[in-house]
Amino acid sequence: MPEISIVIPIFNMEKLLPRCLDSILGQTLRDIEVVAVDDCSTDGSVGVLESYRAADSRVKIVRHPVNHGTMWTRESGIEAATGNYFLFMDPDDALRKDACSQLVEAAIREDADLVIFDYETVYADGSSQVFSQSLPYGSSAHGFTKAMLLGDVEYTLTRKLFRRDLIETYDHLHIQGYIRSQDAAAMCIISPHVKKAILLDSPFYLYYQNAGSATNKRMGENALRNIMWTNAIRLESLEWDKELKEEGRRYCARTLLNMHKNGYDHKMVRSLAKESGLWDCVSFGTLTRTMGLRKALSYWVLTHVPGVAPIVYPHK
Repeated sequence: MPEISIVIPIFNMEKLLPRCLDSILGQTLRDIEVVAVDDCSTDGSVGVLESYRAADSRVKIVRHPVNHGTMWTRESGIEAATGNYFLFMDPDDALRKDACSQLVEAAIREDADLVIFDYETVYADGSSQVFSQSLPYGSSAHGFTKAMLLGDVEYTLTRKLFRRDLIETYDHLHIQGYIRSQDAAAMCIISPHVKKAILLDSPFYLYYQNAGSATNKRMGENALRNIMWTNAIRLESLEWDKELKEEGRRYCARTLLNMHKNGYDHKMVRSLAKESGLWDCVSFGTLTRTMGLRKALSYWVLTHVPGVAPIVYPHK
């Protein structure tokens, strides 16, 4: 059984995949396996994978007969992986050379089932910036989940090391057409099961930002619906903790406000929020309870009165 399974979902990444694989196979920790899941690529991605597998037996290839999308592809990787720990990567990103050894050593030393770490974003012009995560509310499930809700830790599967038993708490989300917030939905389900989370403040992960990536495109109705659906999962997953449930309502209220601030159609946002059961998060009573009277009033006006948000926050 390898120490770490690194799961990579792949779709048409022929040109960028070698950088990712080289960074993994060049790790100082040799006891790893690469679980590369091809989601019906139409370019030469499979050929690249096969050449690496021929050269290194640590590479395992899983192929989908039908394209399913990133989250389902990751789930196929989870099912095929055999490691004690799991690390998720995107195929256009890379790892620092000592990432795996440092992460596993820390997890074992601290008996942690989750290790969070910093990352470096590399932009298309070659510049880069280090982004930090933090755990200011403690290492428990409560503290970790609160850190995600307040933005101290990102709702991503990448930039985290998971012990196998933590990943096995994840229930599958086979949702066709689900294109946004897939990682967030998974983290909502996993977070209540965290026994101990720790932080390593080193940028072990290199995140290469591409101008054409989905996160840089304006969202359509289906993408907004996905975000609403994820927020509904978020609230459901917080039922075990009253404080976090209220924080989750504030989170959802901020999400709805941001959609109005960013110029999305008022009627569409309201309709999708009602469809997902989230409109109550911006009811005046809920807002007053979770934010106080003054802030509640401004949130209510901006989310309920058509035409106000575009005036206060002109969209460019």
